[in-house]
Amino acid sequence: MRVFLLLFAVGCAGAPERAPAPRDLEDITYHVRVGDRVTDMSVTVCFRGSPPIALVPSTSLAPELVTGVGGTPVEGARRIEIRGSACVSYQLDVERAVGSGFNAQRRGNELLVAAGLVLWQPATASGAPVTVDFEVPEGLHVSVPWARDGEHFRPSDTLFRLSGTIAFVAQPPDRFEVGGVSVEVARVEGPLLVDDQGIERWLSAAVSAVSGLYGEFPAPRIQFVLVPSGPGSSPVAFGMVRRGGGASVLLLPHATATEEQLTRDWTAVHEATHLATPRMHAEDAWLSEGFATYYQEVLRMRAGLQSPQEGWARVVDGFRRGEIVGTGRTLREEARDMRETRAFRRVYWQGTAFHLELDVALRRSGRSLDESVGRAQERWNEQAVWSGDECYGVLDRSNGGAVAAPLMDRYAAMTNFPDLADLLTELGIEEDGDVVRLNDQAPLAAIRRAIEAPFNGGSSR
Repeated sequence: MRVFLLLFAVGCAGAPERAPAPRDLEDITYHVRVGDRVTDMSVTVCFRGSPPIALVPSTSLAPELVTGVGGTPVEGARRIEIRGSACVSYQLDVERAVGSGFNAQRRGNELLVAAGLVLWQPATASGAPVTVDFEVPEGLHVSVPWARDGEHFRPSDTLFRLSGTIAFVAQPPDRFEVGGVSVEVARVEGPLLVDDQGIERWLSAAVSAVSGLYGEFPAPRIQFVLVPSGPGSSPVAFGMVRRGGGASVLLLPHATATEEQLTRDWTAVHEATHLATPRMHAEDAWLSEGFATYYQEVLRMRAGLQSPQEGWARVVDGFRRGEIVGTGRTLREEARDMRETRAFRRVYWQGTAFHLELDVALRRSGRSLDESVGRAQERWNEQAVWSGDECYGVLDRSNGGAVAAPLMDRYAAMTNFPDLADLLTELGIEEDGDVVRLNDQAPLAAIRRAIEAPFNGGSSR
């Protein structure tokens, strides 16, 4: 009927009206259909408004997974032409990515896959909002760290800029709120001593602890993906944060860990704390990892998950372990090459030492690292990856003076672990053999107690 009316209107007029100008791309919808064996997927992408000229891969591995475009067999693709169509489809064999690190992991019929392997992006950035929905086999559930609108998901604008996790799991994800933060837990099948209620209490405690950094959690929602990793001596074998489209933390809890051990463990707090600062370049890992390591101890003190004496004892022990590891390179070089040198302890704990020094320096002038980081939150979405100079420059400007920058330059150039004995003594953190004692009469004991105390939004002295 619309075609007939259009022809009728043209026939009655002396000359056809000028065609309306194409609208800008208004939104993009991805429909992901998952095959029965969860090895193949078909993705249909539709555009409202003027479509882009092509889709391009979001990661370097993505082209290897393409088996077809529009139903036509294709072995790999570097580009999917749109040619003015309102929709385009492509087919994937995600099994080709299984075993490639954390890009794709399979356990039975369950699958964890990086969103960038599934969702190809417009060739030119448009800023158009994205909606994603899934069609999965019976008995399978999808979990993503994105805002939910009924059966649809609306990822943030970091979807294509940073890596994110899509989880296809047999057990329905658990969803709950902690202090206004929406939490979703996707659990891959496998033995765990702790039950679902215990998992909720553990992760609720972690979210609450991180909310004590500057008064609120650094994201409105978070997805936790749990992959049981068998028996082990520590509560959690590994953790990793991802930010693509929303906040996500992957955790590998050991099967034998009790609820108490998991709740007191540092890993979930460490990974979620990363969300308070942006992703940084490899050579600045000593800053990003040092920040999260410093606060994993401080925030657990504030939340009552460990006593101040336990927390500072862990910091002192970390400094001891960090100072005996390294290759004699500068800290910046050590961080850049730590996957090769394996000098993780030096990078993490020397970064912790930097943040302790920085926090004390700020607090001596009536400010704090807590407040600086809280004020900077709105800036982090300006770019996907930051350098340490850029990130800590923001913190310095928020404080009205260069405190972080000169200290950062000094630490980055160090080839040995710094001697913090005098600072620890001034703070009242004293070693007595293998025991760490706290001296409340020390010159800077009030600052140490302020670091331990829950954030109150005011001066931190």
